[in-house]
Amino acid sequence: MKPFLLLAYWSEHGREGDPASPRAAPYLIEPYAATLRTSPPGPALLAPEPCGGRVTPQCPVACWYKPGHGRLTASQALAVSCNQYFYQLSRQTDPAAFTRILTVLGVRGGSARVQAASTTPETMIGLDDRLRLSPLQVLNAYGVLLSGHASAEAKSASFPALARVVLLAGLALGADEGTSALAQQALPPNHLLLGKTGTSPALAGGRYSIAKTDGWFLGFYPRSEPVLAVMVYYPNGLGAKDAAPLGGRAIKLYLETIRQTDGP
Repeated sequence: MKPFLLLAYWSEHGREGDPASPRAAPYLIEPYAATLRTSPPGPALLAPEPCGGRVTPQCPVACWYKPGHGRLTASQALAVSCNQYFYQLSRQTDPAAFTRILTVLGVRGGSARVQAASTTPETMIGLDDRLRLSPLQVLNAYGVLLSGHASAEAKSASFPALARVVLLAGLALGADEGTSALAQQALPPNHLLLGKTGTSPALAGGRYSIAKTDGWFLGFYPRSEPVLAVMVYYPNGLGAKDAAPLGGRAIKLYLETIRQTDGP
């Protein structure tokens, strides 16, 4: 959900004419990744309080990383999936902008038709059950995000160039040293992927459980121009610890199969 929120924020506050905005081809993210990791890009509003891990008056949700992530750029926050960073971002994002981005990404039907009036900050970062998306809906939405082309029903809508570069750099950084690192480590050297993990309340008997979680991983290979998408669901687990390694192993198996097919 966090990439969707970042796009919604940028659709409100981003400036396509920002002098820092790179005019990059869709997948030419590496030249900008180092800059995005160290410099807060984009609008000045995109500078929430540092993540301290614990609940504060400014941020009433705890981060999954209890020591706190500190101050982050947008790409870094996406790479480590910082709850406090994105909660603060959601407080600055119009719920109507968030629901419009869902349409741009092709998320529609069933409970995905969340109304702006009932969309809370927790909904926008996936901490409540108001917005229930199927795995296929999420996978298709990421496909739209990676391609840079809005869904057919959104027609003329488009993504700000800088927002996409920040997102892609975050997915790359997540694989290099963030929550998707165990997936990247399962691959041979120089085989790079884009990755995003998720950890959601476990669903049992139609009800969400606070005591247990389910782990998720989305991986796209190769990083430069993905042709393979992998989604892993790990019941009663964590995204980074349990789902991501399986995703990496699945991509490795794909590479081994391709190598056998191609022959010596």
